[in-house]
Amino acid sequence: MDIQVDQNMLESPVEVSQLGYYVSLGGKLQDVLVISNKRGEAQSQVRVPLNPESPDKLVVVVKTVGGGQAIKVGSISFIPDIFFSLGQGRFTQWVTLFDHLDDDEYDGDFTETDEELPRV
Repeated sequence: MDIQVDQNMLESPVEVSQLGYYVSLGGKLQDVLVISNKRGEAQSQVRVPLNPESPDKLVVVVKTVGGGQAIKVGSISFIPDIFFSLGQGRFTQWVTLFDHLDDDEYDGDFTETDEELPRV
């Protein structure tokens, strides 16, 4: 994962190295990914057991890690069957993060890159 953020949109500026990608499935935390270097490579990967018929959403919340009050950058949730419609393999896609967890479901098209910031 990588991120692009407009620092002016945040309560206070954050470094990319301070951000964690909290990956959950059905409300259960799967893993927290962090950026490990300046090139934006994630230090780890997470495999999530998706099922196209499952009602469980895959949710990614981006916020600061460590002590103190967390600064939330945004979140995005996906219904699992969207990934199965893409076929096999890996791909790269920018997806806009939303402000509110209760209204962050991805409703875009994976063939088009989202332009709005923040995005992952």
